[in-house]
Amino acid sequence: MDQLTLLEQLEDDESHYNPSLGFINTESKHELAITAMLEDGKVEFSWWYNRPVTRKPFFGLGGEKTKMVLDDHWQFNLEITLQLLEAFLRNDYQEVRNRMLIDKG
Repeated sequence: MDQLTLLEQLEDDESHYNPSLGFINTESKHELAITAMLEDGKVEFSWWYNRPVTRKPFFGLGGEKTKMVLDDHWQFNLEITLQLLEAFLRNDYQEVRNRMLIDKG
């Protein structure tokens, strides 16, 4: 909270990023980054979820291709953010996607 308050007091050209924490599962290649920010005196979090997605371009004639897809979502509270992090650490990526699409803090 102290760091976020300090960031609020800095000029825009003195602050380049908010405090963030990132996690990478090196086996599945899923990545989650959580960024904290101060909005109206309250701490809010944004989530950045980078995940591999397999697609079959050209109606499957070209075989399968995997690419990374980044989803970012904003304005979540601490409780929901911790639940998302727990799901990510359990490798429950369907729960991560559900949280990102359903919950707002």
